[in-house]
Amino acid sequence: LFRSPFYIIRNAWNVINAIDDGKVQGSEQRLKELKGEAMTIMALCQFDLTRCFGYPYTKDKGAGWGAPIVDHAITLDENPPRSTVAKDYEFIINTLEEAIPLMSTSKNNSRMNAYAARALLSRIYLYHDDNEKAFQMASNLIEEVEGNGMYRLYTRDEYIPAWDLKNTFGTESLFEIANSTDDNGGRSSLAYLMHWNGYREIFATQKFVDELLSDPDDIRCLLLEKNVYNKNDVWWLKKWPGTDATTPSFENNYVIFRLSEVYLNAAEAGVKIGGASAVKGLNYLNAIVQRANPVKEVTAAEYTLDRVLEERSKELIGEGHRFFDMLRNGKTIVRKGGYHLPGIVEEIDWDYYKCVLPIPTDQFTFSPDMEQNPGYTKN
Repeated sequence: LFRSPFYIIRNAWNVINAIDDGKVQGSEQRLKELKGEAMTIMALCQFDLTRCFGYPYTKDKGAGWGAPIVDHAITLDENPPRSTVAKDYEFIINTLEEAIPLMSTSKNNSRMNAYAARALLSRIYLYHDDNEKAFQMASNLIEEVEGNGMYRLYTRDEYIPAWDLKNTFGTESLFEIANSTDDNGGRSSLAYLMHWNGYREIFATQKFVDELLSDPDDIRCLLLEKNVYNKNDVWWLKKWPGTDATTPSFENNYVIFRLSEVYLNAAEAGVKIGGASAVKGLNYLNAIVQRANPVKEVTAAEYTLDRVLEERSKELIGEGHRFFDMLRNGKTIVRKGGYHLPGIVEEIDWDYYKCVLPIPTDQFTFSPDMEQNPGYTKN
């Protein structure tokens, strides 16, 4: 989680420099698009580094240590120091705002385009507590794709089949990582870790299962399957299914940005802003709620941050959001009951030192003065 993003960032700078130095052939427009893609991938990697190794921006306005910023193609003997979280976000946002105008609005499966970059920026504005910008970015994107038909939410009938192994690059998919039989995570992949006939190492929490199954007509209930593990009833998630019900697959695609998240970004920002934004935000929230169950509706009185976070949990389970959604909103993650391991930490908030990862110890060989995160040692 530390080394790989920096490796990608370094390669992104190689691409950008090659374009700027005239070493890449192509039309002026195509070279702009390639540069925009490289910059967006760089921003995504820097964002993941920042939220994994730095405390949430909302805790202290980004005063704490984040990740080193690689703002050029560094040489082998360069070791950038850690930046603050605030400076990280400044770099990420500036990079994306510069990249988006360069990028294509055409759909190019497994490649970034301007819509994917805008989805990422709406997410980052939320993490950075720029709720007005988050709402405008998400709302404008939704209205634009509704108008041009480039993307749309899955219908209720399309929702479960959309996750099938063969149904890649669906109408909601703004950017997904394409895996083939030759280029995949194998038995270390998320799909294999989740699958009941794979490693079966990831289950849904009992609290989540109870909340989702309390409405049996919610279409997302069909993504859960009950089995027995160590004499306990457990539920595993079928978002990344295999070639059939009993065979896990290595080559699942993984969706990084999809339109449902953009609707929920707008819903979260809207409830925080209030006023006209809240009116539109509630409509975006209900688009997700009523896709799941057409007879359900969130009223204005029920439209709260906690209700939006609940819907994000139901809609985005397994896609890597819940932990960060809770922490950046100053919430406490409670892990009690069900089949949690004995002795495990039961409550996590942004004051618990393990809510961020330690800087890997080998970094201090090259940068002995680099700061370690509180609670961890350098050796």
